[in-house]
Amino acid sequence: MRADRDLVLGGASVVAPLDDREAQGLLPGFLSAVTITQHLHDNKGRAASANKDIQLLSRMFRLARVRWGLTTFNPCEAIEYLPEGPRTMYVSDKRYADIYAAASPVLQCMLEISTQTGAREGMIFDIRIGDFDQDQIELRVTKKRNEKGHTAKSYTMTPDLWRALGRALELRKKRRGGAASLPSDYLFITKNGKPYAKESFKSLWRVVRTKLKLESREITFHDMRAKAGSDSASDVAAQELLHHEDVKVTKRVYRRKVPSSTPLPSAIGGRGKG
Repeated sequence: MRADRDLVLGGASVVAPLDDREAQGLLPGFLSAVTITQHLHDNKGRAASANKDIQLLSRMFRLARVRWGLTTFNPCEAIEYLPEGPRTMYVSDKRYADIYAAASPVLQCMLEISTQTGAREGMIFDIRIGDFDQDQIELRVTKKRNEKGHTAKSYTMTPDLWRALGRALELRKKRRGGAASLPSDYLFITKNGKPYAKESFKSLWRVVRTKLKLESREITFHDMRAKAGSDSASDVAAQELLHHEDVKVTKRVYRRKVPSSTPLPSAIGGRGKG
């Protein structure tokens, strides 16, 4: 497929050929780079998510071209992605109390687990009844995969964490099929007895956003993980809690609490006296 476009060079009109990708982008029903760039522009407030949208779209076109031979066109090539900076939202203890009060009992348990261990929502969905006892809990870190599909992170059990897990277990018994349970069964299940997933979790979080009148990304559940990292005693302690290989990631992304210092005494008369 070829098409032509008019160029003006030195006052003269020149007809230059379009390649297949450019030509297809001008046809009705085909995505163009301009359309994709507009999507990024319209979603500046969610830069990371918008960039992921385009990355997924680009992969789809790449598979369609290389594996299935359905197209020679990829409108995502040479797209300039939005600049991404780490979130700076720190959830204070007072704000956390508001979120906790607005949450359902099941979500309250998830909030407590996340803010105490730094677990991501997917790690919380994946907790099985046999993963914890009065001594420790073992969580699956699916972002770091091995031959089992995950690595494991063990946490010493604390009274607060045990209380949250015990409450979650009691709430589970009131759900369909939750009264009888095996060690391999999921700790958190919906009213229909199914394990929680992203969509079912969104409904829980949507209630909190509505009650507190929060914008879509004003506060996210992932900010609870950042609160755990921010409230840790040191960068190294936060790195260990969040299971990061590099402390630089911990410091740059998850240590969001504003540093606090005690002012020096007055210099009038000399600080060294006393």
